[in-house]
Amino acid sequence: MRFGLVILVVLAAVAATACDDPTEEARRAELADEFQDIPGGKQGFTEVDTASLAPLGTQLVFDTPVTLDTSKLTGPVGEPPLTGDAVVTFVGTERIDSITQEGRALAGGTGATYYDAREGIFLVVYYTVENKTEGNLQPVTHINSNFEAIDAQGRLWEQATFASHGFSVPYAIGVVSDKDDPRVAIGPGESVTTGIAFDVSVDSAGVKLRAENLDIEVTVPDVNTP
Repeated sequence: MRFGLVILVVLAAVAATACDDPTEEARRAELADEFQDIPGGKQGFTEVDTASLAPLGTQLVFDTPVTLDTSKLTGPVGEPPLTGDAVVTFVGTERIDSITQEGRALAGGTGATYYDAREGIFLVVYYTVENKTEGNLQPVTHINSNFEAIDAQGRLWEQATFASHGFSVPYAIGVVSDKDDPRVAIGPGESVTTGIAFDVSVDSAGVKLRAENLDIEVTVPDVNTP
């Protein structure tokens, strides 16, 4: 009995030493950084000085269509560039802290255990897009990839995507209200309503979507809209 007690004391001392070891702490921090961007890792944000951000040329509010020159848009790898226009109208928002059971069943992906928002809530901004080109337009690449979200607190949030979360976040949320999958391309003359998603803090307010390459800034309402 006494021998067993001695072993326990020694093991506890070793564990305490490991916890206090600065090398061990550095290794843990390195691992946290390494796995930050894989599905299930912590996405986080980048702090920016909002006063240093010049307002972009086109200031948009919801329900106001904007015509995009598709030659400035980047499409799927290997696909020829588009020529012509796409008309985009931002139409609504949704904020939820976890993907619904229906959304989980339909979204699929590799992140089945990571359906809760990591930062606090998922923010989805819905938009309609009309393809006025002669080619196929894929919303997730041609449209979504241009935008970042920045809040009034100076936090720049990257998108919540299949790459960051292991499932298509905007589709998993939007499909419940009959929104379209942004990964599905639309042909000439077609239009869809789909979304772009972010994983943000619950106190994020005054959010704007910025697409510097398109010179567009979109004001996002602080409350959910239809």
